[in-house]
Amino acid sequence: MFAPTFDREALASHWFYLYRLASRAMDARLRCKVDPGDVVQEALTRAFQSRDLFRGTTPTAFRAWLRTILRNTLRNLRRAWYGMRRNIHREQSLERLAGAQLSLTDADPTDLLDAKETRERLTVAIARLPPSTRWLLTLRYDEQLTFPEIGHRLGKSEAAARQLVVRVLRRLRIRMALPPG
Repeated sequence: MFAPTFDREALASHWFYLYRLASRAMDARLRCKVDPGDVVQEALTRAFQSRDLFRGTTPTAFRAWLRTILRNTLRNLRRAWYGMRRNIHREQSLERLAGAQLSLTDADPTDLLDAKETRERLTVAIARLPPSTRWLLTLRYDEQLTFPEIGHRLGKSEAAARQLVVRVLRRLRIRMALPPG
């Protein structure tokens, strides 16, 4: 009957075999982030920690058990790295973020004054817009309607509504860039 030894030398004898497997299983993007040797070391550590769970009776079964641990380690690693991609559920609307209040605890008084002046200039610039244009901004930012909803209210397509809002914002940016007065 085969009884594997779980000392350092016995596990190290499988290191190169597992390294080759890990190198082949890891794509280039993952290899840029994590060395296959680190993955093998993690897998061998897990094998040592769960040595009481090995029920095989042959060296082949032992290698298969180590391959399974390596495969699971790689799977967890992929989940950790690729799970950090953009997630639609974590996305936040820029319009909503723009309306959020900033923390004033660490704010520089000069920055606070600049922000107040900018808000005042923006308020004046919006007040100078024609009523129909102001109404468009009210729909988008106060009522927080989507472009399809704005288009429906205006009797226009979503793309037309989006373009109208973009033009108004562009006009406001130009007015804000001009010196006050």
